[in-house]
Amino acid sequence: MVVAACHPDSETARVLSTSGGGLVIPAGDDEALASAILAIRRGEVDVDTCRRRGRAYALNHHDRRVVYGRLTEEINGAKSVQGGLGRPVVKVPAGLRRCGEWNVLQEIRW
Repeated sequence: MVVAACHPDSETARVLSTSGGGLVIPAGDDEALASAILAIRRGEVDVDTCRRRGRAYALNHHDRRVVYGRLTEEINGAKSVQGGLGRPVVKVPAGLRRCGEWNVLQEIRW
């Protein structure tokens, strides 16, 4: 379970609200944060349900098979050629070169 003190329009607040994995407290509201912690300690918050929901959300949205699934499919479908030292080189499809950290990557060697 997560208790986050953050702006209600932040990504953290969105993920917690969507997942049901915790509580969002407005940033800077010390009284609300203390009240939330006390409510948890008194058993007024179903912590186990929050934990289960948060874990399920993480597995469904952030598990490496989910995150890298498309990338793996693209790489496995790409043409393989021989690289230096006889190692295979997979050319990364052009569409992937435009995505985030892949924008500089020209090939993957292993």
